[in-house]
Amino acid sequence: MSCEQRGGVFAPARARMFTQNMNACNLLDLGSSGFGFTWTRCNQGHPLLQKRLDRGFENLAWRAHFPEWTVEVLRRYHSDHSPILLRCGKKPENLGLRPFRFEAAWVDHPLYNSIVQTAWGRREFGVVQNLQDVRDDSLEFNRRIFCNIFSRKRHIEQRITYLQQRLELVDSFVLLSQLQQAREELDSIFLKVLAQVPAEIKSNFIEFP
Repeated sequence: MSCEQRGGVFAPARARMFTQNMNACNLLDLGSSGFGFTWTRCNQGHPLLQKRLDRGFENLAWRAHFPEWTVEVLRRYHSDHSPILLRCGKKPENLGLRPFRFEAAWVDHPLYNSIVQTAWGRREFGVVQNLQDVRDDSLEFNRRIFCNIFSRKRHIEQRITYLQQRLELVDSFVLLSQLQQAREELDSIFLKVLAQVPAEIKSNFIEFP
């Protein structure tokens, strides 16, 4: 449909052919929430064309198996396509406080060894109490050292979402410049987080040219 495209020249004949093929295969469009377009073509930073190219389909048998599905178009970062998240059931609920988990990134931080030594030596007896002290001090260490980074990351991601939503409605060089700046800030945060990951874990990462 023409409402699934912004910019360029809409081709109704190709849209009809696409719909006919869907009907011939007894498929229905799942629809989606989130962003309205899934693909953007830019020229020197200016969006020339936006379309809802990527989508999910269903038939009646699939719907019978997954009656509570949801489809969400997520924010883009560097690709011209937006990722699409398909959930076959309800969005998982927040189950409250998460159990304690040791983070591998703590080990390589120069301050963490002293955190453990101080916590373990606080009490003369009691392994259980010592372990609890290490847990509590580790969580406080994580909050002070790492949470500022992730708080900033969440803020920038929200900013990117807002800017992409605005650019689905208007063409603006100012908004595009702000979006590029936000992406660069997010990249710098990813590099900071990556710097805290132990080398043996980094070696398992897939590197793209």
